[in-house]
Amino acid sequence: MNDFIAWSPSKNGIFSIRSAYETEWNFRFGALTQVSTGSSSPDDKWKLIWSLECPSKIRIFIWRVLHAAIPCRAVLASKHMKVKVQCPECKMGSDSICHFLFECQRSSEVWRQLELYEIVKRKCTKYRSGEEVVLELMHMDDSDINILGCPKLREMVPTAAWYLWFEHRKVYHGDETQTTSRIALAICGLSANFRITCAPTAKPRTGGWDKPPKGYVKLNVDAGFDQDLLQGSVGAIIRDQNGQFIAAANESIDICYDSHTAEALAVRFGLNLARTVGCSKIVVNSDNLKIVEALKDEFSSSAASAIIDDCFFMSSDFNHVIFEHCFRESNQVVHELSKLVNLSSPSCWMD
Repeated sequence: MNDFIAWSPSKNGIFSIRSAYETEWNFRFGALTQVSTGSSSPDDKWKLIWSLECPSKIRIFIWRVLHAAIPCRAVLASKHMKVKVQCPECKMGSDSICHFLFECQRSSEVWRQLELYEIVKRKCTKYRSGEEVVLELMHMDDSDINILGCPKLREMVPTAAWYLWFEHRKVYHGDETQTTSRIALAICGLSANFRITCAPTAKPRTGGWDKPPKGYVKLNVDAGFDQDLLQGSVGAIIRDQNGQFIAAANESIDICYDSHTAEALAVRFGLNLARTVGCSKIVVNSDNLKIVEALKDEFSSSAASAIIDDCFFMSSDFNHVIFEHCFRESNQVVHELSKLVNLSSPSCWMD
């Protein structure tokens, strides 16, 4: 295959605005993406934000805070806008994100009402920017903290930050603001009420295996990946339109770059099994959406592109091949099959 240009921060090798934002964030605040469990994934901060049990407007606000995109006076001045940077409330400091969230007299009193003032003060001493302080507070352990009877620190901090900004904007427009005690109670009430109303009620997907069209067989493939050892395993199972077993196999992968590559290897492994059995028309199911999309588009610029090309080449050995994405619930059998190779040697079964 020919050489091509690929964007390394993205799994599929294609440039996206999201991956560019993550790369820039990792460059500026890489050390802060380390959570208490020791994980070093740059996605941790985004997973933390979007998994918060709070209204969407608060999650979006925190996303803007972490990008320093809040239109307080100091931020506007940094964009070369002619504004007075002095805080409109206390008149004692620059109206920065850190100041209006943590250092202003009103904000300090609210954090004191929430019994978090000493913790906030220590974080502000250690970190200079409000973005860093917010992220550090959200990464703290909830176990030893009780905020007015509400133990969820990771939801309380974003809610408090959003409410302080809500009150701060009232000062800009000359509107009447609430007392600090009422602000603290409103923050706790908003956080608690949202958590109650959003109690999980959805049922997990229970869909099972779906039969292929008449005249086709279905090939389910899956892979396992060990990040520490850079090794993996693959599994494949073939069944006819009635769900009757035809063949199955699993195999270990001695060296594997990432889970994306492992899933591509699983597809190639399954196609090889189908070719060995003598299948003619097959439907290939994988629970990895990116791999399925690459196979459908007949293009990939990821690290697994050579393997994807192999799959294209092998597909020509069949009369017709359909690539479909399926959920994990529909792929459970082959998922367990791929894990068996860790307990025994590679195997192959045929009817």
